[in-house]
Amino acid sequence: MSPYSEITFFKDKIYVTGQDKEGKPTTIQVFNRADLKLLKTIVPPK
Repeated sequence: MSPYSEITFFKDKIYVTGQDKEGKPTTIQVFNRADLKLLKTIVPPK
């Protein structure tokens, strides 16, 4: 988590979208809302 992150709650999932201050590519981490288990990490194509 960083000041550049956003957290979105949608149904039974939590989406954490973030870009660090160095400008590295944005990633989206998808968590299960019930147990906070990481389901997948999405890295958009360059």
